[in-house]
Amino acid sequence: MKTKRLSAIILTMVFAITGLIFHSCDKEDDNNPSNPSITSISPEIATEGSEITITGENFTNDVSKLTLTIGGISVIPISLTTTEIKFVVPEGLSIGVTTIIVKIDGCSADATVNITIESNTEADLWEWTKVGISNIEWFENEIELYNNKLWLIGGDRWDEVLNENHFTNNVYNSNDGIIWNIVTDHPAFTARALHQIVIFNNKLFLAGGVLENNHSASDVWSSSDGIEWVLESSDQFMERERFGFVEYNESLWVLGGGLAENHIFNNDTYKSIDGKNWENVILNSDNHPIGRSDIFTFVFEDKLWVVGGSDNDEDP
Repeated sequence: MKTKRLSAIILTMVFAITGLIFHSCDKEDDNNPSNPSITSISPEIATEGSEITITGENFTNDVSKLTLTIGGISVIPISLTTTEIKFVVPEGLSIGVTTIIVKIDGCSADATVNITIESNTEADLWEWTKVGISNIEWFENEIELYNNKLWLIGGDRWDEVLNENHFTNNVYNSNDGIIWNIVTDHPAFTARALHQIVIFNNKLFLAGGVLENNHSASDVWSSSDGIEWVLESSDQFMERERFGFVEYNESLWVLGGGLAENHIFNNDTYKSIDGKNWENVILNSDNHPIGRSDIFTFVFEDKLWVVGGSDNDEDP
């Protein structure tokens, strides 16, 4: 009798324990405190080979009970406690946002978190192919894509005969970036370098730059074919070179830049809806970037961005 009673007690205890085990893995009960949960991840942006730390609750010390995946790839942790998991980002993940899933004995409630995977090599972002050697040598020029051709306008080159730099106003175009064809060597605008070119209203627009007398320019020219150039405006904003010149919100914008002859650096901003009439939008505002030249200006997420440059102290 005692043996039967003892067996019944043991059997009851086994059922009770089994019930607890099954209950801890019940996916329908997200409030079950036994389910693993993630509270944080560091870093939130990572690359292949980065070490990731996940903190949370109800993890495990037993790696055999852990299923850890990132972007669908199984990962073995490098360290594991009941509140922390560390692992290394594996190869083969797609660049972008992906999901990490932590499962303990098959449970997965509240155990997912997103992470952003970025490239860790420039080769993944940029793959450069040498297409050849250009038939012209130039620097401090401007180049734009217009009407399915590359256009190279103005700039500076070394004159081996005169043993000096020589500014030009030549206009070239190319179908492949290797062979450049002269479009005109006598456009209406004067020879210059460090000017800016932008496409606006289906035309090439040229503005500013430094002239061979070492004076900066403030003229604005346009052309629909690269041959005939029309003077749109002159002296409506301060002369400048190495400035920002972009199309944004159906207007042309001129930002910053400097003067070659006296090292003045501007922080003003002008805009025009036609290239003829220019409005001074911001003049030396405290909320505007400090005066600088050699800036990189672009449009991103419907905003104007100014990056880098040289300021009045000639520091980058």
